[in-house]
Amino acid sequence: MSRQVETESGFSTDELFEYENSKRVIDHPETPSAYIEWREILPILSKKTTEHVGNLLGWSYTNSKRPLGSSREIFANNFEGADQEVLDEWMYDLSQTSIKDFIDFHLPFMRNFSDHSEKWKPSKLVGLYLEFYNNPSKGKIVNRFPEKLIVETTKSCNFSCVMCSSRTDGFQKKFTMDLEVFGEIIRVFSPHSETIRINGYGEASIIPNIGDYIGCLDEFSFEGQKEIITNLSAPYGVYEHLANENFVLLVSWDAVDENLFEEIRVGADYDKMLKSLNKLGNELSDESERLILLSTVQEKNIDQIVPLVDLASDVGAGKLIFNIVKEEGDSKWMKNRFQEIKSEFTKANERAENLEVDLKIPDHIGEQYLDIEGITQSAKARCDRPFKEIQIRWNTELSVCNMFNPYYLGILFRPNVPKDEQNMKKRFERLWNGPNYRLFRSIVNTERKHPYCEDCYYM
Repeated sequence: MSRQVETESGFSTDELFEYENSKRVIDHPETPSAYIEWREILPILSKKTTEHVGNLLGWSYTNSKRPLGSSREIFANNFEGADQEVLDEWMYDLSQTSIKDFIDFHLPFMRNFSDHSEKWKPSKLVGLYLEFYNNPSKGKIVNRFPEKLIVETTKSCNFSCVMCSSRTDGFQKKFTMDLEVFGEIIRVFSPHSETIRINGYGEASIIPNIGDYIGCLDEFSFEGQKEIITNLSAPYGVYEHLANENFVLLVSWDAVDENLFEEIRVGADYDKMLKSLNKLGNELSDESERLILLSTVQEKNIDQIVPLVDLASDVGAGKLIFNIVKEEGDSKWMKNRFQEIKSEFTKANERAENLEVDLKIPDHIGEQYLDIEGITQSAKARCDRPFKEIQIRWNTELSVCNMFNPYYLGILFRPNVPKDEQNMKKRFERLWNGPNYRLFRSIVNTERKHPYCEDCYYM
């Protein structure tokens, strides 16, 4: 069994890394990391981690045959700016660290390092991580399972929204979680979770057999709240089924103007989707709280804020939640048009009160606090999600929250390892309170929070 190591950008090596190379790692997971060669772990890493390691190795097969214990310059490249004393500590630690721990904990930290290092001195960050790794009681230990589970069933999407990076031109099986894996996740988590939400960087409702996925929740007797975020583009029967299965449907809707809507949500058919939205409103007329509109405010649609309140009322949606688009760099339009946005939100709040629509407005626009009536405290002020929530991506990588923070916690099912040889429940418990998550929890509400957490709009 073999696979070609390939990056998502299309670059690939000429070498094939054999699954058999990983036999020692799988059969003897307590072997000290220093004695293991890179090529022995490559076949059982997730694609993104393989790409990260491949870049560190310069995609050199010769480098892949080096033991970790003689790869000081490779680690120095990852921890750019760290001093020699900390690198000495890291290299010494490899002789004490099992290869199982290196894969589950050290490699995720190596991936996360570049995001953090802008706000922390590299040496301090590496040293702090090693403190968390070597002291399992350091940091906050939380319940064995989260209250809220978010599952990304697919990364594929049939839209190309201007504010989203997901571009797959429709359903892609290769970017979709296997039904067997989804069922195992529901089996393990359903006794512990109060809420299970289906959403991610893709559109779950376009999975051809989405009904089979939904059926897993009944099969494993999940009794909590069921939620799905959707662009409402699939045949109406899909949503009718979800409504009959007592799902809360959170529908993404960014404009009332048809042309603007289709400009923002490239690939959308406004008329078709509006008909589905109206049907859902009628279907759930006695339970309007189960139909929610989600709107992402961006420079294009500021003038749609108030009309969206009217739309929510017209279609029978019980709640309207406004998010603000997350942009890289300095969003000058948020600063320049702050007063205009504030005015629109003020009018929207008054309108919602008159129409009895439950309106959620974040408490800030970019870096500026929004001091109006009706705002909701966001995670910018204080975040509790890392203590209560987990997101499992389509390939079973774990991330920390519903807002798609890139902070990586590890993977539940190791690629190429037979699933019946893996215990997902034990792996989750191991990662959920592992050093990476304890480190993240310790800084999430401090000035040294992860850069992605800055100006978060989660309410």
